[in-house]
Amino acid sequence: MNAKTETLTLFCSSCLLGKKCLYHGWLATFALPALRDFEAHGFRIVDACPEMLGGLTCPRRPSYVFGDRVRQSVGRGRDVTAEFTLGARLALEVLKAARPVAAALLLKDSPSCDPEFGIFGRQAARLVRVVACKRGLEWEAELRRILQILPPQRNLFQQRPNRPPRTGSPNHPSALPSPSPPARPSARCRG
Repeated sequence: MNAKTETLTLFCSSCLLGKKCLYHGWLATFALPALRDFEAHGFRIVDACPEMLGGLTCPRRPSYVFGDRVRQSVGRGRDVTAEFTLGARLALEVLKAARPVAAALLLKDSPSCDPEFGIFGRQAARLVRVVACKRGLEWEAELRRILQILPPQRNLFQQRPNRPPRTGSPNHPSALPSPSPPARPSARCRG
């Protein structure tokens, strides 16, 4: 990144930074190593959780999008559309204030952050490039392509010293063919 240019921002869902805001109260830390690498490349990371900004608590009942409404639980669950709409508006203000934003990393399948059906995610996708993030590495490769950052160098072919081969690998003793006994002549010969 050029020193004369402004510091670019990477906007992300708060839960992806390991903050306790997922509906079930668990922590999502799988994205942290990649996000720290983006920080090391000079990107400023700004986060927001639309659901928490809208006034919902953690933990809470799961919410589902039904058309233009959001309900907690399936069926006659509590209508939380107002909280989701308020949270989306406040998160958009955070996103706009963080400019210039290079991209947004949002949690896939979230009723607020998913770029396809989430209340906030759809609006954010109109402003910046959005990468939907779920456990796995596809999102990281896509985000690195957008931000034009190469992945950290890893030597995949170097084996750690004093480490036995893993079970199931071609070098493990169980994978080597066992010596077969010498062939004996058959007792029944046709002559």
